[in-house]
Amino acid sequence: MLPGLATLLGRKDRSDAGSRVETFGESRIARQAGEEILRATPERRNHVQGIRDRLSSMTREEKEQLVDRLFARVALFVFDLPASEANHHSGRFGLLDHLLEVAHEAVREASSPAFSVSPEQSTNHREKPLWVYAGLVAAIAHDIGKPLDLEVTAPGSGKCWDPKAEPLRLFCDRHRLSETGPALWHFRPGRGLRGHEKHIATLLPIVLTPEVAEYLGPRLPAVVGAMTTGGEWKLADGRRLPAQEIVRIVRRVDEATSHQDVVEVKAPSTPAARSLPIKLAVLEPIHVPEQQSLPFPPVEQKPARVELPAMVEEEPLCIPPDFRPEPIPEKSARRWDPTEMALRLKTELDPTRFVDTIRRMILSRRLSRNNLCTEIYVRPDFVWLIVPRALRRVAIINQLPWEVSTERGMVESLRASPLVIPESTGRLKVFVRPMPGGASYEAIRIMTRGFLSADDVKRIGVYGYELQALDLVPSVVLER
Repeated sequence: MLPGLATLLGRKDRSDAGSRVETFGESRIARQAGEEILRATPERRNHVQGIRDRLSSMTREEKEQLVDRLFARVALFVFDLPASEANHHSGRFGLLDHLLEVAHEAVREASSPAFSVSPEQSTNHREKPLWVYAGLVAAIAHDIGKPLDLEVTAPGSGKCWDPKAEPLRLFCDRHRLSETGPALWHFRPGRGLRGHEKHIATLLPIVLTPEVAEYLGPRLPAVVGAMTTGGEWKLADGRRLPAQEIVRIVRRVDEATSHQDVVEVKAPSTPAARSLPIKLAVLEPIHVPEQQSLPFPPVEQKPARVELPAMVEEEPLCIPPDFRPEPIPEKSARRWDPTEMALRLKTELDPTRFVDTIRRMILSRRLSRNNLCTEIYVRPDFVWLIVPRALRRVAIINQLPWEVSTERGMVESLRASPLVIPESTGRLKVFVRPMPGGASYEAIRIMTRGFLSADDVKRIGVYGYELQALDLVPSVVLER
């Protein structure tokens, strides 16, 4: 058993259970501050209430201690931290909202008839409610180590928050901070694939209460062990152990909810007329002769039509059964000047320029990489762009309309680059599975050599798992 959990299981002090003060190590803070955070948005209130409704076997007092109080402690601990630097839930309160969402969905899935603890009905009836609650705790545990992925500094003092000593909400109170934010967040380099899971044993016992450990008993260390130990999971009588199945549910829900949340980057307000090309903040300055300007047509005339590259018809696609395509809107919700945007697209989607744009976005960390749900994966042989996720990010950052025609133009631009390796003569995208046993995604692979230098690869890091295009049997055809 992990040392921190052993200490928690052995603790019998309940002095804070009935009081309105929460203890974190030597620090104490009013529980009400955490409850106010949970009540601040309808989404948080709905998640907590949805979880309470699913845990129907608990008494009202148990729900107050094991659900309400636990989430209040989580809210105090992580306060307004983000869940990631530039990927999902990367804004203020992103981590708390993500934990609540994963917990709600995990409890919903574990409480469904599809999840069974034992083929024996009496055992399943007795044990399943406990394992459903274990799913809630596992949802909290899966990302509770992320506070150690970054530093939060108090301006003017140089003091950094120590998650092992006090909750972030108390740290902010001591330094008279109403909130934190990107200016105070300093992400540690080399966080890596699931690097935060190694911190579960350090931070989870700080957030949990003895009541949680007593309610779950040996199920708590079983779930944490299944989440933190590597290697292949063994089967018991042809069935996965309940702890292993709970972790599989949490990871599946975590991946699905992460995909659904894409941070929209607001475009700055700009004058109606501007010269071309537009200088983007993430790109190097582009020098254009003074005589090159945007030819606006008279009001009574129709906008000039600028031809984009012809689209190549893709071959019918055999897809893996676990693939879930990400929708692309037919038309962008934002309004653009059609002439200006057509000219911009023609300039930006020049194959050489577009590949260089992607390269510079990777080097400037504008595309997330080498993690569970990221936009690119860097390997010594290929850089894998997960699409359409990576292309959507490129469009948003560079203020291009994210719609079907833009995505097709990006794909055709990459097709024309000699660095991009297609699946076949008729198809550019390939299917890839970034994690063993994980979900499948569509990707575009760019040869690393010639695209990134050796120093670039060393600086940004290499993904630990070898990616290969899936060899699919042509049984299921995706209609496009």
